[in-house]
Amino acid sequence: MWKQNVSAQKFANHGFTSVSDQLLIEVQISVSVNGECIFREYCTPSHQKELVKGILIEKFGIQDENTYEIEKPSPFEYQITFKGESKIRSSWQAPESAPLTPSEIMPLMAQFQDKAALYKDTGTAESAALSAPNHISQFADDIYLKNTLYKLLGLQDKTATTLICSSKVTGTHIPVIMSLKPHMIISRSGFTDKSLEAFQNAKIQCVGFCRGKHLTQYKTN
Repeated sequence: MWKQNVSAQKFANHGFTSVSDQLLIEVQISVSVNGECIFREYCTPSHQKELVKGILIEKFGIQDENTYEIEKPSPFEYQITFKGESKIRSSWQAPESAPLTPSEIMPLMAQFQDKAALYKDTGTAESAALSAPNHISQFADDIYLKNTLYKLLGLQDKTATTLICSSKVTGTHIPVIMSLKPHMIISRSGFTDKSLEAFQNAKIQCVGFCRGKHLTQYKTN
């Protein structure tokens, strides 16, 4: 549904053959709060409502949909109006859980990769998932990892304790990941110095380069 077929020429064994290739469809979404645009970005058309909800949670701490109204002048334009003084941060915490062991992480990553169909078909999607405790409970994908994380935040699985990411985790992802409140972050790629430092200081267990039977586990501070 979020893919477009195009004709292409594939080169292999010293010759070209005609193939049908799949492209990821992207749309531009804009979110305005009380008349001020706070977010404008290209993303996939799926989970639009959850994306907007995740943005509001990360930027304003608003969990209750009854505290704001949404108008849509166009399919991908969202205008948010707060109802009175509703900017109250949520105090919920993810349930306590023991860190996953490598023998628990590997099957979890296999589940994660099985769900990443959009990436397999197009090669351009970033995926992320929440697990509780050793099965994937929520999965999302988008063009950019940050949009994907916003969608997970909008889905709000408060039983989840582990975040799984398909790509590198950087400083730009810190605020939304902190809003997800995971106890563990697993990435198929790695972490930058700023992101790893922030998560170590927050006592979040970080695991990078999780591919096949290999992973790198970092110490918390």
